[in-house]
Amino acid sequence: MDNKKYVDMVNSKNYPTKIEVPLDPPFKDKRGIIQNLWLGESKSVTYIESKTGAVRAKHKHTEDYHATYILEGSVKYSELEDDEKTVILSNVYRAGDMFFTKPGVFHIMEFLKDTKMITINNLVKNHDTYEKDIIRVK
Repeated sequence: MDNKKYVDMVNSKNYPTKIEVPLDPPFKDKRGIIQNLWLGESKSVTYIESKTGAVRAKHKHTEDYHATYILEGSVKYSELEDDEKTVILSNVYRAGDMFFTKPGVFHIMEFLKDTKMITINNLVKNHDTYEKDIIRVK
C-alpha cells in the first residue's frame, strides 16, 4: 500500500490494521531529498522533543488521531487494551520511521534516546482541544 492510499483510508475513518505508515520513495537529486509524509488532509502538525527516559501519552483520544514521524532518536510505542494494563502491541521506532495511532486506543510512548518527532493530527492541536479530547490512563 502506498502513502496516499493509507492516508485516504485514515481520512475516511477506515483505519488500517497496520500502524506503520508507508512512506513512498523520496525524490532525490544533487540538492538533497524531499520526503512526503502525509498525502492527504490534516488539521495540525506538532513538533515534539523528548528526553531519554521520558514517558508521554498514557492516554487515548476520543476523536483525534496522530501519525508520528521520528526525526531523531528512538521511542518504544505501546498500545493497551481498555483495561489499561494488557499490552496488545509494542514496537520500537527510530529516525525515519512513521506510525499511526487511531482514536480510542490507549497508548504510551517511552523514549529510549533523546528524540525529536512530529505528529500529524486530525484536530487542531492546542492545549484546550488536546485536553478535551484525551482520557488518561489511571
